[in-house]
Amino acid sequence: QIVGNVTGNLRGNVTGEVLGNVTGNLTGAVVGNVTGYLIGSVSGNITTSYILNTTTLNVGIDSSFINIGNQSSIVNITGNTIYNIYSNFANTWTQTIYNFNNDIALSSTGQYQIATATANPGNAGVSSNYGVTWGYPGPSGFVYGVAISSTGEYQVAVAANVQVFISNNNGSSWYRRGPGAPWNKVAMSSTRKYITATANFGGQPYISDDFGETWNAILYGGNWGRVAMSSDGKYQTILGGGSTGLLVSDNYGATASWIARDSARSWNAISISSTGQYQTATVSGGKIYVSTDYGVTWNPKDQDRNWTGVSISSTSQYQYACVNGGQFYA
Repeated sequence: QIVGNVTGNLRGNVTGEVLGNVTGNLTGAVVGNVTGYLIGSVSGNITTSYILNTTTLNVGIDSSFINIGNQSSIVNITGNTIYNIYSNFANTWTQTIYNFNNDIALSSTGQYQIATATANPGNAGVSSNYGVTWGYPGPSGFVYGVAISSTGEYQVAVAANVQVFISNNNGSSWYRRGPGAPWNKVAMSSTRKYITATANFGGQPYISDDFGETWNAILYGGNWGRVAMSSDGKYQTILGGGSTGLLVSDNYGATASWIARDSARSWNAISISSTGQYQTATVSGGKIYVSTDYGVTWNPKDQDRNWTGVSISSTSQYQYACVNGGQFYA
C-alpha cells in the first residue's frame, strides 16, 4: 500500500492500494500494473501499462483518461465509476440506465456524447459528462444517425424527412440546415467543415463543405448506409445496401470524386483511421473487409459471422468488432 499524499510522479508497480491524493502524474509504461484501488484525487493524467482484474477503479476526479495496454483506448471516468471502456483488457462494464440504439458518437476525450434513443422514442440523447446523464435538447423525429467533432463542440444528427440538425455549442441548442430527406446516417470531419449524410429509399447522399450551411447531392440513388471519413474529411466511404457496393471519395466528398468500389454485400458498419488510409467494414452474415489503400481495394478477414459494428483506433493498429448476440472481437 501507498498511504498518504503523492506530490510528484508515481512510478513502479502498484499491486495494492494508493490511499490519498496524487497531485502529480502516474506516467508512462513504467507505472506497471495497477491491480488494486486508487483512492483519492488525481490532478494529473493516469497512464498505465495494464489494468488487470479490476472490478472498480475508484478515482475521485470529475474527468480524466487512461491509456490501457498502450492501445490508446479511452476509459471515461467521472465521480467514482468507470462508465465506458474500449479495450480488450476491460473485465467489467457498467451499463447506463438509458436505452439507446442505431447510432452513437463520442468526442476524442469521451466527455461529449450523442446517441439515438429509445428511452425517448425517436429523439437523440446528448451527454456532456462522459455518458453519466443524458438530456434531449433538440433533434427529434426518428433520428437514425449522429456525428460529433473531436472536441464535442460541433454535433450533427439526421432524422427521417426533416432538415439536418446542427449544434455549435456541445449539443446545448440546435438549428436546421439542408434538405429534408429519408436520412439514414451522417459523418463529419473533426472540425465539422465537411459533412456527408446518406439516405434510404432511393435517396441520394448529400455533402456539405461549408460547415453544413449548403448541401449538394451525390448523383447515386439507392439505399445508402453508414458513412465514415478521415479526420480532415479528405477520404470518405459510404456503404451501399443490398444491391450496391461502396462509394469512395479522395477529394473531400466533391461531387465528381466518388467512385464505386468492391461489390454489393450486406454492408452494415465501417470505421476509418484518422488519415483515411486504413478502413475496416463489416458485412452481416459475411466477413470483415479491410482496406489499406484509402478504400481502393478490400480484402476479407476472419470468418462469416453476423457482424454488427466495428471501430478502429486513429492509427488503425487496434480494431474491435462485435457480433449480434455474440462477443467482441479484436
